[in-house]
Amino acid sequence: MKSMYQVLVIFLMPIILFSVFSCSDNSVTLPAATVDHLFYITSDNGSQLTVFDADRRKYIHYIPLDTGGYILDIIGDNQSLVIHINRTQESKILDVGTEEFTNSFGFGTWVSISPDSKYASVLRYDGSFLSYYTLEIQNLPGFGIIHLDSSVKACSFGIDSRYIAYIHETEDGHTGNILTVYDIVSDSILEKGYKSISGEILLEEAIPIENLNKVVCLGSAFADNVVFVYTIGNASIHALSYFPGSYTGDIAVGPEGKYLYLTMVPPNWYNPPDKLIYVFDLETEKHIKDISLESVDLQPNHMFISPDGKYMMVTSGPYSEGKAALIDLENSDVIGVYGPPGMLGPMAATLCPK
Repeated sequence: MKSMYQVLVIFLMPIILFSVFSCSDNSVTLPAATVDHLFYITSDNGSQLTVFDADRRKYIHYIPLDTGGYILDIIGDNQSLVIHINRTQESKILDVGTEEFTNSFGFGTWVSISPDSKYASVLRYDGSFLSYYTLEIQNLPGFGIIHLDSSVKACSFGIDSRYIAYIHETEDGHTGNILTVYDIVSDSILEKGYKSISGEILLEEAIPIENLNKVVCLGSAFADNVVFVYTIGNASIHALSYFPGSYTGDIAVGPEGKYLYLTMVPPNWYNPPDKLIYVFDLETEKHIKDISLESVDLQPNHMFISPDGKYMMVTSGPYSEGKAALIDLENSDVIGVYGPPGMLGPMAATLCPK
C-alpha cells in the first residue's frame, strides 16, 4: 500500500522500495517463476539504490544516485522510479533502463503512484508555516490534474486504485482534521467524516479499502496511538488497537484487502516490550495472530508488502541499525535479516512478469 504519510516523515529516515523485474543469476538454480520479487533499497545514506532479490535472498545490483535521494514509488512494471532529490527537494522520474532522470513533478513535492500506475498523488508544499500541502491527483502519463484540494496533511491510494483517502486540515489548522475519501472513477467526494477536534485523537494516516467500503485510520494523541476502522457512509468506527505511552510504527494492508499489519514503536528501542507484527482481519475487525521477530532479534518498524502478497520486508528501528527482515506471508515465516550499507526505511511495490 502506498502511503504519503510515510513519505512526509522521510527526513527522519531514508527509503526502501520493493519491486519485481526480470533478472538472471546463473549462480543460483531455482524453480521457474512467473515474476521476480525484488526490493529497491536506498542505502549509503541515499547515495545509491541497492537491489535485493527476495527469491534468491541476495543483493544483485546497485544504481548510483549522484544527486542523493530516496525512493517514493514505482511506475508500471518496473519501468520508472519516482525519486525525491535531497539537494533540490524535487520529485523526479528515474528511467530504470537508462538510469537517467526524465520528467519532474516540481520542487517541494512528495509523490505516490496508484497500484495500477494510472494516477499520481502529488502533495505540493503550500508555503505555509503549518507545513500543509496542496493535493493534486494527476493522470499518468500526461500529468493532467483531475482533482485538487488544499490544506492536506497526508494521503493514500486504495488497493484497487479507485479511492484515495486524505487528511484535510480544518480552516485554522488547530482544531483538528477531517477524513476525506475521493472516488477517482466517479470524480466525487464520498466522505468528509470523522472530524476530530482538539484534545481528541488526531488523524495521521488513512488507507481506503474499496472492497470492504472501509478506511483504516491511524490517529494520535500526545504519546498515545490508536488504529481504527471507519466504515464509509454510516460513520461507524471500531478501534482495532490502542497503545498508551507508545507510538504505532506503521500500518500496512495486504493486496487482497483482507489483512492489516501493525507494528508498535516502543518508548525505548533497546528495551522493547515485544518484537511482534500484529495481524488483523479487516472483514471481522479482529486481531487474529502475531508474527514474531524474536528469533532474528529485530524490532519491527516500517513494513512493505509485495503486490502478490507473498513477501513482506520490514525495517528495524532505530534506523542506524540498517537491517531489514524478509517474511514469507503465506506461512508467516521469518526468512532472515539482510542489511546493505547505510540506514534503511520504507518501500513500495510493483510486479513485472518475466
